[in-house]
Amino acid sequence: MQSYISVNCGFPVDIKDGWREGHMFEYKNQVKYNCKQGYKLHGDIILTCEADGIWEGLVPECIPVECPHLSLPRYGTIIGSGNAYGTVLSFECMKGFKHKGSVERRCQENGQWSGDDVTCTEVSCGWPKPFYNGYLLGQKTSVGSVIFYSCDIRTNFEGSSLKTTCLENGTWSHPPPLCLGQCLIPSIPDATLNGQPDKREGVWARHGTVLNYQCKQGLVPDDNRPVRCDNGTWTSQPKCTPAACKGPPPHIDNGLRIFEGLKHNNRAKYICRNGYQLLGITDHSPYLICLYGSWSGGTPKCKEFYCPNPAVAAPLKNGNIYKRVNNGKFQFQKYITTIRHGTRLLFICDPGFIRKGPSGATCVNGTWSPSIDNPGTKCVEQNHPEFPKLWIAEEEKNREIP
Repeated sequence: MQSYISVNCGFPVDIKDGWREGHMFEYKNQVKYNCKQGYKLHGDIILTCEADGIWEGLVPECIPVECPHLSLPRYGTIIGSGNAYGTVLSFECMKGFKHKGSVERRCQENGQWSGDDVTCTEVSCGWPKPFYNGYLLGQKTSVGSVIFYSCDIRTNFEGSSLKTTCLENGTWSHPPPLCLGQCLIPSIPDATLNGQPDKREGVWARHGTVLNYQCKQGLVPDDNRPVRCDNGTWTSQPKCTPAACKGPPPHIDNGLRIFEGLKHNNRAKYICRNGYQLLGITDHSPYLICLYGSWSGGTPKCKEFYCPNPAVAAPLKNGNIYKRVNNGKFQFQKYITTIRHGTRLLFICDPGFIRKGPSGATCVNGTWSPSIDNPGTKCVEQNHPEFPKLWIAEEEKNREIP
């Protein structure tokens, strides 16, 4: 009977910075080597126990992982050194430059650097924003560069600084100013300017200037809002216009007024009651006119009409003149002077006389209607009419009739 002898290759070699897998060391058994993190295996990963009791393969070693050397970025520096696993390098750009890429990079287990390559590019603030009525003085926009602001002629500078500097963060230290246009003081007909001597016609006024002017008597500013210079333009055109009347036209007794409004050239018409006459208006029209802030044309009033006393003006010979009233009549006397509109007369002749003409008259706006003058009413003597003979005389009875 044949006997077998067990082959044992012995305890395999341990490696630095790594470990071994496998605990059986007889013929055909295998062991596997691994490296700890940050190291990579150099040599055979697996060893096999052969029949001659020797491990087949080269015992490996664990060598540190290394990343490629990083180049120094132009206009920048590297903080730190080395390229082994776990090494951390930082990057900084020179003043006036900004980085693009990863500021910090780490050597990884796979032998590659984390992040992206770093480049340093020059910081530029770009040209300041354009502004109206002005211009820039300067040629560069890099960090530390200075640009000067300047305004056109006939404008005023309003801003925090006459210059601006490009900062490291890519912004300008001061914003562009406002160059606000001046306004030419105009000629204002029928007005005088108030204020400082420099505020006169033909002088340029600064932005924000308020134009104070006073219109001649009877005129007022066309717009009550302040006239202000706003960046080269007046907010409104100064102008004097005729003033409106401050109140309605004067009241009138025994009449009424009708008016269009209180504006310049508006008219007010006056109408008197029947029996009253409109007086006091200069042009003999029924109107007052609003002219330059006041009612012009006189002081209207309604004066009552009185008819002449008929007993004095045209006495009725051989008769009497009476005034009609609701409950009868009474005789007019010469001393009566107040004979108002609407008074009615009655003409009555004495006995033996008859009336020739109208039986009466009415006082209408100061005159009698119909007129009591020529031809007027007269009382003429009454003559009896001739009657035809109603009898025949005796001597005529015996007359033969042919």
